[in-house]
Amino acid sequence: HEPKCIPSFLKRMEEQKLLWAGELAKLVKVNDLCRVVKANPEAADALLRALLQTPAAENGGHHPLPSRVSFAARSIWEQLQNMLSPTKECFAFYTPDKVWKYNSVAFKAPPWHAQITSKELGPPIRSVMIQVCAVPNIVSRQFLVALKLASQNEDLFLYKNPVVKCVLEVVWRHGAQ
Repeated sequence: HEPKCIPSFLKRMEEQKLLWAGELAKLVKVNDLCRVVKANPEAADALLRALLQTPAAENGGHHPLPSRVSFAARSIWEQLQNMLSPTKECFAFYTPDKVWKYNSVAFKAPPWHAQITSKELGPPIRSVMIQVCAVPNIVSRQFLVALKLASQNEDLFLYKNPVVKCVLEVVWRHGAQ
């Protein structure tokens, strides 16, 4: 069980079109991710990226995935955070949804979609790529501790990983309330 082989294995699987984030997530649990993060941050980076996927839209005609999103503050709390923190690079939500849901009978999307799709929020509006990390329960104390332990050797590149950025965004923006 050598984590160093994970990046080359995942690359080969992707090149042969044999890699699907949803299928991979059935095999990878948070405990597994934590072990890899601590043992080999480069392997963890590759594995976390492989676990990302663009969600399928249940009804792309009535409710497609947005390509542009307002990054304006949604509350006074967010306005304060925006003043004290660097510019927001990602918009993170922690939800069990793995598809872009839409009820075609009632013509309704889940309420949390309005936080992304609302045009009333105003600028700044940016182009986005919506992705889902298919591993359930990744926002956990266990995963955060593994990140901390991995960063002790001054290898901070893992914090540039989109999954890690979003986990930290969820904890900082939503957990700090």
